[in-house]
Amino acid sequence: MTHSLEDITQQVIDRAKKSGATAADVMIREDNTFSVTVRIAEIETLKEAISRSLMLRVFVGQRTATSHTSDISGPVVERLVDETVESGRSNGKSRF
Repeated sequence: MTHSLEDITQQVIDRAKKSGATAADVMIREDNTFSVTVRIAEIETLKEAISRSLMLRVFVGQRTATSHTSDISGPVVERLVDETVESGRSNGKSRF
């Protein structure tokens, strides 16, 4: 089952809050690239690439932690959220 980027973002925020974060920011970036190489009036190569990445920042009281991944599959993102919140608990207080 494919989830929209908006669904993934909301799931990440919900999981972070359930794990103990007081707030969370999520940014998902998706890049699509396409290139064609033509040589002597003939197509030589076609390249298409899609990449996605997720950046997470959590706040646990006055503490903060950030994480980044290029794998936005469910189990990887769940582990990333849990580890980021745990890191936020153990980090020193933010100066901001």
